[in-house]
Parts: sequence; C-alpha cells; structure tokens
Amino acid sequence: MLNENAEELQYHLFNEPIEAWVHGPVIPDLYQKYTEYGWTDIPKDNPSFNFSSDELDILNQVWDAYGFFSANELENISHQ
Repeated sequence: MLNENAEELQYHLFNEPIEAWVHGPVIPDLYQKYTEYGWTDIPKDNPSFNFSSDELDILNQVWDAYGFFSANELENISHQ
C-alpha cells in the first residue's frame, strides 16, 4: 500500500518539513505566514486546490475524526 511508512511516502499534503514544537507539529513557513494573527481568527482564503478523490476522502476522514476538537484538545492528542 502507498504511504504505509515515512520512508516510502508517495503523496504529501505538505512539501515542507513538519517539525515537533512544544505545542505540537508545526510547518515553520506556515507558522511565519500566520503568526501575526495570534489568538484571533485567520481570514478565510479561497485557494484553488485540485485534490484527487482519494485525497479528499482522507481529508474528510481526518475532519470527521478530529474536526470537533479544540486547539487545546488537539495539542494534548499530538503529545500522546
């Protein structure tokens, strides 16, 4: 199967490296882009993505499983 382990990944949602920071996983470039918002809402952008049906299925599964958690709850989950 594809993407079963980190050494053989064929599909990536992000091309940038993901780092382990104190409060959870971070993509430094995205952090720098959005850090100015602090605790306030980040305005919605309308980027155009061309996800495959498999990618959309995975994203929807992640949202269904984790979308209702608060930021603090997600932080705790990422530390387990």
